Amino acid sequence: MTLVRHVARLHGVDRRWLLMLSGAWLIVVLAARFGLPQVDPDPVDRSHPFETLSTFALLLPVMAQISALTIYAPWVESVRAVHIHSLQATWLALQWCCGVLVITTLSLVALPYGVDIIHAAGVWAFLFSIASLAASARTESSLRFSALALFAVLSIMTLPGLLPWSANLLYNGETTSILWVLAAVLTAAAMALPVLRRQ
Repeated sequence: MTLVRHVARLHGVDRRWLLMLSGAWLIVVLAARFGLPQVDPDPVDRSHPFETLSTFALLLPVMAQISALTIYAPWVESVRAVHIHSLQATWLALQWCCGVLVITTLSLVALPYGVDIIHAAGVWAFLFSIASLAASARTESSLRFSALALFAVLSIMTLPGLLPWSANLLYNGETTSILWVLAAVLTAAAMALPVLRRQ
């Protein structure tokens, strides 16, 4: 636990960051429960994906966690680069797993009844993987680049007519398996990119 605590501090994880992340997840819950009415308020019990407002609210916890991928002690990066990159990859995987665990738990206890838990967690994992890959691809302004990448993907999949429904990973619940595969591939790429750049 001491090692995890030291690694967390290197990435700027402190009480203020934890409060920010908690607040971001609270906004997701509020957006899901008290936001705009459902597009298809069918009284029949069936699972459904997040509505648009909830999906956009997911940007907040994603960006909060992406902000904790940067090492805030530049001298560390010059010490044993191979070990640092493996540590970074492990930290990214830990962030990914924590986010999936949080949204799965929220889907069970706090989100509205009927939200597809597997799809909701997949949406978070997919958005986090895009943001982490964008952050890994840029050494400067990585947070801003991640935000732009996320906003572009969300806009393409939210604005009507830009994508066929069958290709809309965020809102089409039938694409859950593809969503998870893409999230895993993009996260693996984000973990590998810094190592490949150093070679």
